[in-house]
Amino acid sequence: LRPSLDYMLPPIQHTVSTTEQLREWLAALPLHGLANQTNAARAFNCGTSSLRRRLASEGTSFSALVQMDRRARALQELVFGESSIEAIATHLGYADRTSLERAFGGWFGSRPAQLRSELAAAWPALKDRHAALRAVDTTLRGDDPQAWLSAAAAIHPRPQAEVHGHRLAA
Repeated sequence: LRPSLDYMLPPIQHTVSTTEQLREWLAALPLHGLANQTNAARAFNCGTSSLRRRLASEGTSFSALVQMDRRARALQELVFGESSIEAIATHLGYADRTSLERAFGGWFGSRPAQLRSELAAAWPALKDRHAALRAVDTTLRGDDPQAWLSAAAAIHPRPQAEVHGHRLAA
């Protein structure tokens, strides 16, 4: 009976890739320190080797996806959050603030405190900063600070302070 049914029923196409499923799984984690291949494989009901092969067939890896998620979360926390940089580092699974700063510098070419101070100079009131940055096109990638800051600089009314350089040119 099984071969007959398999023949008659069309194959089921999975519309969501393993990469997308893993991104969603990472985004749902309360603490980024829980992001490891063993936990991910368990969540996907497969072995770590199977998960690795699936991701490789889609042209990515577990570590690349974790780094992309960390980058996006770090930027979101700095832009919209009020947590200290130490708390952000802990939340993202870094050993300390210095580790986060080193990674942030590699990703964005600046220190987290520098980006936060530029935003604070442009919008001293946190609620104004939130309103301005939420008005930015939400289709922008979460891990692209250049696009976010360029879009934020174009918001009217203009920010109160002028911040020069490649970051925020109001």
